[in-house]
This record gives sequence, C-alpha cells and structure tokens, in this order.
Amino acid sequence: MDKTNKRESVIVIDELNKTENASSCGGEDARPAGDITIYVDIGYVIDTKGVYNVYSADGLHNVAELVYDDGETDIDITLLVDIDMSDAVIGGCRELHIGYGYHPYNGTFDGNGKTITGLTVSDFDPEGIGRSIPVGLFGCIGKNGTVRNLRLANVSAKGERFIGGIAGINRGTITGCSVEGGTVTVVEESSYSGNAGGIAGINNGTITSCHASVRIDGNHLLGGVAGSNNGTITACYATGDVSVEYGGAVGGVAGDNCGTVTACYWDNELSNGIGEDQTGTGQATKVEDDVTWTDAMEAMNEALANAGNEWRYAAGSGDSPLVLTRQGE
Repeated sequence: MDKTNKRESVIVIDELNKTENASSCGGEDARPAGDITIYVDIGYVIDTKGVYNVYSADGLHNVAELVYDDGETDIDITLLVDIDMSDAVIGGCRELHIGYGYHPYNGTFDGNGKTITGLTVSDFDPEGIGRSIPVGLFGCIGKNGTVRNLRLANVSAKGERFIGGIAGINRGTITGCSVEGGTVTVVEESSYSGNAGGIAGINNGTITSCHASVRIDGNHLLGGVAGSNNGTITACYATGDVSVEYGGAVGGVAGDNCGTVTACYWDNELSNGIGEDQTGTGQATKVEDDVTWTDAMEAMNEALANAGNEWRYAAGSGDSPLVLTRQGE
C-alpha cells in the first residue's frame, strides 16, 4: 500500500460485479467485472523532503507503527496540528509506541509548537519474555534521535520500569518540550521497578530547556524531570508533586544523578533537587524564600545562552510559572 500519499488506496474485489450468465435466453448480463477502490485516511502526508507530516491521532498511531513494526526508526516526523488522543491508547499492542529498546527512534520529531492532549501510554510485553518495556510517547529515543518543540497535556504514563512523559529512555536529545498535567506512575513494587520522571524515566542523552508539571508516583528513582540521569540536563524545571511509596532515591529534578545537571529548578514539597548525586555535579535549586522564579528564569536563560541553545524562558503562570519561547519567533 502506498505510504507516500495523504490517502492510502485499498483495492477490494467486487464479487457482485463479475460478469455472469443471468439471461433466460442464454445471453450474458451486461454488467462488467470490476474492482472497488476504497480510500482510507492514514493521517499523515510525506513531503518532498521525506518528512512525515502528521495531522490526526490516526496519523500518530500509523507513524508509530512504521517505527516499531516496519523498522523505519530514522524517519523525520512533524506535527501539523494539535492532536487530541483522549480516546486513543498507545499501549497494549506493540505497534503503538514510537520506538523501544530494540528499535529506538533515531529520527527528528518536531512538535512544531503543537500540543498532544490526553495521551495514555502503558507498558506491555511484546516478546512474551515476562518483562515490560520503557513507557512514554517514545519508548526509547536513540543516540541519533531528537524530539523538540513539543507539548504534552494531561498525560497518563504507567509502567514497571523507565516511565516518562516524553520518553521512557532517552539516549538522544530532548529540547524545548513540556509535559503539563497528568501523572507518571510506577505500577509495580519490586527491586526491578522504578525510574520515573516527568520528561524521561532515565536520561542517558541530553535534556535541555524542558519543564514538567505532572505528578510522579511510585518507588525507586523518581524525579520531576528524570528518574535517573546519566547524561546532561540543562535549564529544566519541575513543579509537579513527587510521591515515593517506599524506598529509593527521589528528587525534585532527578532521583539519581551520575551525569551533569546544570541550572535546574524545582518547586514542590521535596527538600532535595537530586535524591542521590553520585558525581556531585548536580546544580538543582528549589524556588522558595530568597530564590524566585525570576531568579530561576535569569539563571536558566544564561545557561541556555552559554550552551548556544535557541530556547529562552519567559514569565508564565500557574503550574507553569515559566514558558518557553524560541529566539527569532
């Protein structure tokens, strides 16, 4: 079937229109044999640069299937419109995660400033080995993968291990993204479970200029931005509650840090920005008393300028006290 067009053709043989002897005089019926062409809207269109431009929930499902089931892990994807996923569940069948551990997403996903609302993602066992997979809009972002300029609203992500709003596992780059409203939940209580964060369950890559205001529930390595960090987190903040049921490191920004955290902020009931800082390189500051969101904005914008990043923070409101803006827009 043709994946290059906005509409996908499906050919169906019309048995009723086959030529048949229907005349009492032995003559043939004049009805010709023929096929019926049914057009099914697949929810995306591929442009001249090969980018998959998605304009519906069905389109998001279909490109996820291309990545997972067809192994097209390096396709570039752009959202054309806001998408409401409230009536759709990404989970329960293997085609509907955008990448996972064995098939990580290595393309560029450009949210284009659009919002995906009501996303529900859950883990499952695609290979029947008794083990769940990473949970997020992206199960796993590969080393060459980039997710940028995307907003998730009212997300529900549930799993056993490696659960995040944007990605369960990030090995690539997440920049200019936000997750606003909803929950990220560890559903199992075992030594194997854990690693949950508002942006990523575990970060082995780069997360820059992102913020999360979701509730994190569960156990073992929970953080407002990332459950565990082995990479780099720069100029990110979190405001959602983080609730640990028993044991394990928990932090307003990251539950555990074995990488680098620079100019990050949090505002919730937790006293520590990083639960366990293995490297001593965690710059996480709580917004309270003498530290205001204006102070946080100035410090994060300075870090972004030093990093040559295109994003800057401006004053926001409510659960998102700072909002992202892109220079030049």
